[in-house]
Amino acid sequence: MAKAKERMEESSTFSFPTRRFDCPEDVFGKGKYILRKRFMKVKAVRKIQAASVETEVFKVLAQYVVEWNLDDVETGGPLAQPYQNPDVFDEVDILEQFPWILETLFLNPPSFQKGR
Repeated sequence: MAKAKERMEESSTFSFPTRRFDCPEDVFGKGKYILRKRFMKVKAVRKIQAASVETEVFKVLAQYVVEWNLDDVETGGPLAQPYQNPDVFDEVDILEQFPWILETLFLNPPSFQKGR
């Protein structure tokens, strides 16, 4: 899977620090990014890892993914913003996009060494 380009970005829109991830072009399209909260408690990652249904994972993701410019893979139209909107994760491509989001942004971010 393509590696993320990560950069810290101070957000004027949100009252908390964020981190921007440039999405791989071959999976998301040109110029796509995801903005997530910079800090995340270990218990949130544990909730994702222990979730038995997608809706539980989507609820956690909607607390941390605050902005993106992703498009619907079927219609090409923009997806709704993800912050506090767990239902929008149902619209993300399950074969390539969702695994990248989950793995890169939450379970093994680029700032972590592999296996950590």
